[in-house]
Amino acid sequence: CKPMPESFDIAMKTAGETDPSRCVMIDDLARTTRAAKQAGLSSILYGGTAVNGDADASLSDWNELYGILDRLS
Repeated sequence: CKPMPESFDIAMKTAGETDPSRCVMIDDLARTTRAAKQAGLSSILYGGTAVNGDADASLSDWNELYGILDRLS
């Protein structure tokens, strides 16, 4: 199992969550959403197209967010 990046660990502790599968990372960098996905978080790539496992979904309009979150849950 790959260790969780420290920034994700800090964010989860700040949010009071211990289960990464209950968390969602949204970022505009594929390498960040890929790292989140590898750490067990759901990940959404903003402003791009998720390819090759970069993210669980991609988002180009914030109005799409609720639908994406419904599909990921």
